[in-house]
Amino acid sequence: MKDKQYFNIIIEHKMNVVRGGIKIANALFNKDQKLAKKILLNCFSHDNRKVRIAIEFIHLRTTHSEKFREALDSHRKSSRHHIQYWDDIKDMPLDIVAEMVCDWYARSCEMGTSLRDYVDKIMDTVNFSKKQKNMINRCVAILLQPPFEGVDNV
Repeated sequence: MKDKQYFNIIIEHKMNVVRGGIKIANALFNKDQKLAKKILLNCFSHDNRKVRIAIEFIHLRTTHSEKFREALDSHRKSSRHHIQYWDDIKDMPLDIVAEMVCDWYARSCEMGTSLRDYVDKIMDTVNFSKKQKNMINRCVAILLQPPFEGVDNV
């Protein structure tokens, strides 16, 4: 894959994360403006490493690369929105939990897979706190809400 093609894939992923972050931030804004703003800012800076850090930009573009696993580990262990970053997942703050869900949402959009199925699987394998589980479920509900729910048909 050529540099420009991969660059555009990263941009599209970042935009999908931002779209999710905007939905969540808007839904939470009236109840908790500080959290909503943090989520939005996190989503705007999501995955900047994939452009800035050479090993990630060069080797994450294909799973067939010898260095793919090294690049993936580098990304996951250096990015707060990945489970692998945390020694104790319960230390992950709620704004980062929301960004993580936006990342899952973006990948589900890009891959044509079910966000709900993925989240159910993760919830069974990761020892999230009750507050984190509530935040994950709240974010998923917001992201999966039909776009015109509650709007009268014309």
